[in-house]
Amino acid sequence: MMAECASVCFEDRSHATGVSLRVLGLADKEFSVLWDEVTEIHRRTYNDLEEATEHGAYGVAIVLLREITGKKVIDRAKKGPGFDYWIGDTDEDELIFSNKARLEVSGILSGTDSKIAARLRTKLDQVKPSDLSGYPAYVAIIEFGQPKARVELK
Repeated sequence: MMAECASVCFEDRSHATGVSLRVLGLADKEFSVLWDEVTEIHRRTYNDLEEATEHGAYGVAIVLLREITGKKVIDRAKKGPGFDYWIGDTDEDELIFSNKARLEVSGILSGTDSKIAARLRTKLDQVKPSDLSGYPAYVAIIEFGQPKARVELK
């Protein structure tokens, strides 16, 4: 579902499969983004582009974090702590919070570099209340128009 949402967002911004996604911040890299054909059913299913942007950004951020850090999603965070997912190196039950971190994601369908920077500042502030947990926080801003991603470690 997240991949389909991302595909709809990329295509809504007139990108074709294989588009280059520039990543800045924690890593300065470019990734080629590939997806299956977007059908009319996809477009109608994810017609709410605000929601598609949110879920598509989750999917892109999760893949980027795995590629950049080797970490993967362990659990969806509950509402309230200021972040979206727990990520980590393992999902083994032994040391449930060993090598874990928080992940906060935000999606922008189309925006400028200054809008990306402003959203990053907002999201870095948003994770502050959960800083007392002692776990690092990654913040990922995914922008589908350029396309560009900004990933930072707090």
